[in-house]
Amino acid sequence: MGRGNKKILVLRFSAMGDVAMAIPVIQQLRAQHPYVELTVASQRVFRPLFDAIGVRFIETALHGRHKGLSGLCRLYSELKPQRFDAVADLHGVLRSDIIDAPFRWAGVRVARIDKERADKARLTRKSNKQLQRLKSVFQRYADVFESLGLQVGLDDALQNFLGFSKERIHAIGIAPFAAYREKTYPLERVKRLIQIHLAQSDKAVYLFSGPTELRVLDEMAAVSPRIKNAGRLSLREQLQLMARLSVLLSMDSANMHLASLVGTPVVSIWLATHPYAGFLGYGQRLADCLQRADLSCRPCSVFGHKRCWRADWACHRIDEQMIAKKLLAF
Repeated sequence: MGRGNKKILVLRFSAMGDVAMAIPVIQQLRAQHPYVELTVASQRVFRPLFDAIGVRFIETALHGRHKGLSGLCRLYSELKPQRFDAVADLHGVLRSDIIDAPFRWAGVRVARIDKERADKARLTRKSNKQLQRLKSVFQRYADVFESLGLQVGLDDALQNFLGFSKERIHAIGIAPFAAYREKTYPLERVKRLIQIHLAQSDKAVYLFSGPTELRVLDEMAAVSPRIKNAGRLSLREQLQLMARLSVLLSMDSANMHLASLVGTPVVSIWLATHPYAGFLGYGQRLADCLQRADLSCRPCSVFGHKRCWRADWACHRIDEQMIAKKLLAF
């Protein structure tokens, strides 16, 4: 793509973690190709991420006016007048395909993410696993732009991409939830971690979650004034707080990626899933990933959505004292 062709539409509709993973790639693309004008089309809830980096944003309403085939056709009709020179489809699902197709028919160049499903299947199968580190999602996003003629060199150092204050507070963050049970450390163990193993520290503990877990976090925070529920903050406020933490404990979940965007180290817990699948937070270290390396059944899925086929959830048995020691080292 020549310098005269510079208006690119970026599609990534969900989910929070996957959308957050686009930020480091977009930021470095803009720095390396300042003549390129990017417009991101995604859901309203993700707007604060792109507002923070000054990227043009178009809201999609996939459960409203853009729902279903007719809604997606409406979305295309709203996007078409922008006269984009190319489309970078970072999602690669049927919804984005429906948007891609008429752009292609109109002669607009479209590049779509390669999800490398065969490699993931070899990593997660029950027998003859190939436990090899796959290409990161960040690199696969960068490959989409490279297909459009825009090479993106990724600096994998931990960085404060959103520019929030890094003035540290004496605090640890804990994000104890994930989308699926198989990649969620048992809540009783989290409680023991905080109330027993972190009690030796005078650091405050901030709890992060989505809106559906607020009641649980309220109960956890009620046992000590040192424990505070940050889940009721707005997304922007949570990011501002995360930026100031010494470290965040997170599952393989969106909070790991949000902390990465503000340059905060993460101790991540990997249960049914594995950092080799390409979803480790940007700039985060494999050395800070806690997991049961002795279990040949891991990973049993890429996203943690498949029920433990052994039915014993052995991967969940990670010692709380070891986790505390890791957190208190920061």
